[in-house]
Amino acid sequence: MLEWFHYGQAIMKRINKMGLKDAYIHDTNVREIVQSVFVLPLLPPADIAEAAQISIIKYICKAEN
Repeated sequence: MLEWFHYGQAIMKRINKMGLKDAYIHDTNVREIVQSVFVLPLLPPADIAEAAQISIIKYICKAEN
């Protein structure tokens, strides 16, 4: 369980480092993408790349509307 905490902490540190903290807090689309990244390790390894692509496509489709 401790590994999961550190994984999440590393993602949030990266979000802050990239200057996306405000976007994460205020933009639902950004928050959904980040939450999608959080759950990727729960998937079988063979499904991770496809799930990441689906998340990105979903975000692009939302951005176009």
